Amino acid sequence: MLKSTLNLLSDGKFHSEKEISHFLGLPGCIIPDTLQQLLDPSIPLEKLEDKGYRIPGGLELLHEKLIFNELGHANSLLKQLEILSEVNSTSTYLLEKKATSKTIAVFAEQQTAGRGQFNRPWSSPGFGKNIALSILYHLPDKPNQLNGLSLVMGIAVVQALQEYGLKEIKLKWPNDILHHAKKLAGVLIEIKSSAKPGFSSIVIGIGLNLYNPTTNPHAINQAVTDIHSIQKLPPQRNRLAGLLLKNCLVALSEFQSKGFSAFIESWDQLDNLKDKFIRIETPKELQEGIARGVNSLGQLCIEIDGEQRCFNSGEVRILHNSCPENC
Repeated sequence: MLKSTLNLLSDGKFHSEKEISHFLGLPGCIIPDTLQQLLDPSIPLEKLEDKGYRIPGGLELLHEKLIFNELGHANSLLKQLEILSEVNSTSTYLLEKKATSKTIAVFAEQQTAGRGQFNRPWSSPGFGKNIALSILYHLPDKPNQLNGLSLVMGIAVVQALQEYGLKEIKLKWPNDILHHAKKLAGVLIEIKSSAKPGFSSIVIGIGLNLYNPTTNPHAINQAVTDIHSIQKLPPQRNRLAGLLLKNCLVALSEFQSKGFSAFIESWDQLDNLKDKFIRIETPKELQEGIARGVNSLGQLCIEIDGEQRCFNSGEVRILHNSCPENC
């Protein structure tokens, strides 16, 4: 019933109580309470006595056909697409799903418990106002098979945003997508038990801000931005969802056959840290030095006291926009 109600009201036009009653097959007297119970509090529902109900500005709900229209030849790389109304996390949904050998993509109209790097919460602004995507993919078991995968997915997200028309998008190692140094999207890679002998199952989670991700500035510990703020136009949600999925599927296929080495040049062009003075914090240490790009394993290389060290993971902060005079 929720989906039917949203499909009716998503056009942003007024619909009378009688029309909604007929559409849902419910008595008119219970429509006000039904709408209140069905619709998420984040959905702005307006009521005028002589006109009925509407969602101001409407909602662009995700539609399988519109998403598939953007995939092109990448359609053959996907076995299953799901669109959920609400879920705690699209990645958790796939991690808890019965083991399968299929490539599956899951979108959600709303996440209630999305998460990012270091298990931080990923804030969503409301129903139908963001993009939460997770992909279940299977990679052959081999040494260092996952090296650089998070970076490759970041590159794929940037390519999707560039195809959409955005410019000046950069990447911050290992998994942040930035616009003018503000976080626009993020990637999270997790491992799932595999049903395919000789393969590892990977869940790639991607969150993209279409609208301001929070009304509480203290809820996020870094500068953030969103598509609407950048373009000053309502985002084309289905087109963005399709472009993200297409570019990720193509990148995963290329990564499987060629490894991270095929993506190093692309990363270098998008690297927001390179030649900047940074601080990296790991569970074991805190170091400062000059970022010198990434190596063939996807590790961050940092020049520290004249010597180069490479890190697999860590929390990075830019201390200066350029390296110090003695660099």
